[in-house]
Amino acid sequence: MYTQQTHFNTTTGDGRTVLVRNATIDDATALKSLYIEVYGGHYTLEVINNLSIMRQALSSHDYYWLVLEYREQLVGSVIFLVNRRQKLAKVFAAIVREDFRGHNLTTLLIEHGIELLMRRKHWVEIVYATTRTVSPAPQRLVEHIGFKKLGIFPNVRKVLGYETHGLAGLFSEAALAARKQPVVLIPELLPLFEIVSTDLPLGKAVIEEVKPTPNIYHSDSAYDFEIIRGAPRFIQQRFSELKKRGRITMHFFPFHTPNLLLVTSDLSTEIYCHYSEADRHCVIIGYGGNRKIDNYTHFLDSISFTLEDLGIRYLELLVGAYNPKTLREVLNARFLPSAYFPAMRIISRGDKNPFYHPGERLDYIVFSKSFEVLDFHNIKPEGKNIDYLRYYFSMWKEMYIARNI
Repeated sequence: MYTQQTHFNTTTGDGRTVLVRNATIDDATALKSLYIEVYGGHYTLEVINNLSIMRQALSSHDYYWLVLEYREQLVGSVIFLVNRRQKLAKVFAAIVREDFRGHNLTTLLIEHGIELLMRRKHWVEIVYATTRTVSPAPQRLVEHIGFKKLGIFPNVRKVLGYETHGLAGLFSEAALAARKQPVVLIPELLPLFEIVSTDLPLGKAVIEEVKPTPNIYHSDSAYDFEIIRGAPRFIQQRFSELKKRGRITMHFFPFHTPNLLLVTSDLSTEIYCHYSEADRHCVIIGYGGNRKIDNYTHFLDSISFTLEDLGIRYLELLVGAYNPKTLREVLNARFLPSAYFPAMRIISRGDKNPFYHPGERLDYIVFSKSFEVLDFHNIKPEGKNIDYLRYYFSMWKEMYIARNI
């Protein structure tokens, strides 16, 4: 990625000349100091906190990392993480030192990255971002650039306090044109689809009623998991081997690698997760093995209870928008729909599912589960993020209160 060099000057409104350039491995210590200065040492991402991981990122072709430099000091930074096979990028960790704010420098960095990755080189067709909601500024910034709001994640991170983040995406016409249509949803998910549809041409969804079944969890019939952690290389190698052999299901969660493995005592089923120890945030990446999953509700309940006992406070899962039975079972396990991501995944030529065709893009729904009391005291959502929050809260009341009255 770094064969595409960025090196130009920009002038702030008060006359200071700032250099925009690619970050290098030599910037690692200064970058960490910059994030500590702005966030007070409370930033949760390992690519920022761990110098070894940061240096790997700075030398990787999967990252396009831009910085702002003033008089040989770093005053700003933004990261693009790129999956060229999926033509998908994530922009995150945008930061500008306080004395350089108010000059649209964050916008400049993000727009430059988008111009190169999406419009000039055509390496990606979709760029997405998560935005903090403790203030309106990050939400307004991505909206100004052209991102469309896709959902909201209540209490997704815990820095100094609980943080609710919004999801937003920037889509090329080619990405939207390649979507597999129609999606097939259950009625409870239609309001989420309709909120996204007000900003993006998604067509109509087919709605199929799949009645909920009683969800009675019995610990004596649960999946009995053993936990493997602290061995990320082994877990990643095992995950890659099973993927090559076609033995991993629900294996799409971009930009995450597994570092936590749950294995049933009979060795028939393996659950791959990515776990952030900094704020006890976890995502389910996929599962593999010889055992067929007949009921995702019971399966996800067993995973959830195991991870909750491990101390995880927030759990996330991606589910395709085409199988109403699976969607019902996930909802029945009290995972709540948080966001709708159109055209997220490209079907590869090696995909053996006859329902999909190579080159098609699939829509996904992001489901989440929080193990702690929701805390919205510092949230300042804007625009459609208010609609997403109301939808999420209505679903939370239905799943966690109304059904028990």
